[in-house]
Amino acid sequence: MQRSGRMPVALAVLALTLLGALIRWAVIGREALWIDEAFTPLVSMIPVADLFGPADPSGPVYYLVQKFVAGSAADPVSLRLSSLVAGTVLIPVAALLGGRLAGPVAAVASAALVALSPPLVDYSVEARGYMLLALLLTANALALVAAEETVGRGARRLWLLLFAVTGGLALMTHLAAFPVIGLSSLWLLLSNWRRSSAVTLLEAGTTLLPVVAVGLAELHRMFVYERDSGFLFSWLEQFGLVKLLAAIGWQWLPATYGAPLWLAALALLVVAGGAIWMARGRIRAAFARGDSKALVMAGWLSLPLWLWLTGFLIKPVVMSRTVLPVLPAALVLAAVGIAALRGRARGVAVLLASVATLGGFVTQGPVREREDWYAVREALLAREQATVVVCPYWKGQVYLANMPAGWRRAAVLREGFEVVDARSSPTWTREARAMLYGPSDGAAKEASRVTARERLFVIKSMCSPEEEALIAQAFGLGAPASVWHAPVGTEGADPGLALPYAIRIEEYRLDRPVVVGAIRYRP
Repeated sequence: MQRSGRMPVALAVLALTLLGALIRWAVIGREALWIDEAFTPLVSMIPVADLFGPADPSGPVYYLVQKFVAGSAADPVSLRLSSLVAGTVLIPVAALLGGRLAGPVAAVASAALVALSPPLVDYSVEARGYMLLALLLTANALALVAAEETVGRGARRLWLLLFAVTGGLALMTHLAAFPVIGLSSLWLLLSNWRRSSAVTLLEAGTTLLPVVAVGLAELHRMFVYERDSGFLFSWLEQFGLVKLLAAIGWQWLPATYGAPLWLAALALLVVAGGAIWMARGRIRAAFARGDSKALVMAGWLSLPLWLWLTGFLIKPVVMSRTVLPVLPAALVLAAVGIAALRGRARGVAVLLASVATLGGFVTQGPVREREDWYAVREALLAREQATVVVCPYWKGQVYLANMPAGWRRAAVLREGFEVVDARSSPTWTREARAMLYGPSDGAAKEASRVTARERLFVIKSMCSPEEEALIAQAFGLGAPASVWHAPVGTEGADPGLALPYAIRIEEYRLDRPVVVGAIRYRP
């Protein structure tokens, strides 16, 4: 990039970064916290040393960031702030990568596509670690491409240091990082045999040692978690090929959101196949000379394939969320394609990208629909406070996360009736944490004794008939005095892959106080 052209490009990227930040900030609190987000503060409150053990399927890095950014806060904006920052920083990092790959036009186009991508906006306002992972993988790819092109030893080693840091952090953020960081590390190790690389074998080996050590430690942590809990993505089913392509298509081609599975998959194949055919000569030449840019981007784009194969060899791990970190690579490559075009062809490509982006915003909105726990909160606050039962038990945490002080207490039915309680504190007490992990280290549970007096609210979301019957039996319930339904939502899951759920609130009037505590239930 020529010095004379750097200022306009920098200003354009800065403007797009600010625009992306404003869009994300405008929608950060629009939707209520959903189940995965509701457990984020629960895990974040675990002591730092325990986070490096088998505390959660995901690694400790995101939760450490949450400790620093959100602290003891538990409101949606505070919990989602770290993702918003990561999603905003991703914009200029993608621009730097696009500039390295194809010059200033690609830099600006990369910033625009990332800033305005509906899925990236969506996950930038979710209290989970996927946007942090996308940022780390993008910075890692930038570091490797820059290191292999930098002749000066001092600058090159700074880029290699960035590669090691981002690679290690990515591995300790989520297991989806392993295929990308593994392939990037392989390219770096083979750099001494590629004419296009300035990295020496000694530099490559020194850089990779800490990355490999972190990766082995994280694999051991996940193995212990799976051995002790058996809960590592245990709820997932293996995707078929069409469903895999559709999950990627809904992200890479936002205009296909809400389309049937086969249509989203077909659209992805047509667009990707056409792009590869048009660029086949350049792709063949890049691989022939061992170009690090081609190798890095190809390895990054292969993430969905490796995750899908893992489902056959070990256990299913594919969701739209786990393949999301590959989306910046697709957008940067789209920007490179726009930069390679000239005249009218470039104008058509920009128009198509704009239509796809606007199509995503129009058909799906900037954030995907969740269960409307905001509406549940407003409905309960309009009534007198009473005993609350949440079914199934794991939705109890979502209830606690979205309710104000004074209402953060509910009964749930797990093996028996238990009380989960956040009292007036913004964070969850040990009782709530024990709901997820079971009692340990003397964690107290106020369990097996639930008292309902004059009124009772039963909140149902995916509540099984067996659980409904047992709750009715335990409290001696007849017909509800009133029933209210929250608007239908999709529990924050993948667009088109989730069944719609409507939260049902049943209000009962009791003739006498009821104390429940003797019933045992094993789902």
